Amino acid sequence: EELEKKERLEREKTIHNYEEFLRKYPDSPKRADIWFQLARAYFEQEESEYMQAMAEYERKLAAFGKGEIKVKPTEPKKDYSKTIKAYKSLIEEFPNYDMMDAVLYTLAYCYKEMGRMEDAFITYSELADRFPKKKYAFEAHFHIGEYLFEEHEYLQAIEHYKKVLLAPTRVNFEKAIYKLGW
Repeated sequence: EELEKKERLEREKTIHNYEEFLRKYPDSPKRADIWFQLARAYFEQEESEYMQAMAEYERKLAAFGKGEIKVKPTEPKKDYSKTIKAYKSLIEEFPNYDMMDAVLYTLAYCYKEMGRMEDAFITYSELADRFPKKKYAFEAHFHIGEYLFEEHEYLQAIEHYKKVLLAPTRVNFEKAIYKLGW
């Protein structure tokens, strides 16, 4: 618990420093990288907050199951609002950022985790279209296939699952094979 507190304070300090840099140096050539690092720090912060909320939820749920509390707790939801806002600012200010594939991938992931499936689909599609040879594009094709499968657009989903099989790495390979056999 002490280590978690120390990590949280360090992350908050880092976030503060990045935010200050962006305010003070609007013309810095390092702005794009600072936006990227800020978004990553927000992601870690929001992920940590969710994990803490889940631990508290599970503790309360166990207490509810034992009859120690009367009201069933509400399960927390992931909230990547700060991360999304930072990535969108980066995209707007630096549309040709050299790590844009990673930006779009993480942005789409955040949308998906928050249940914003259409936004995730649009972002994964942009990633696959703009960066077809990058490693994240092949992962994006898998998620696009998943979205289309859920929408009962099976033929379109198949086309995206097939693209996963062309990836130089085996990320999602077995899952794509499974879905193609479905």
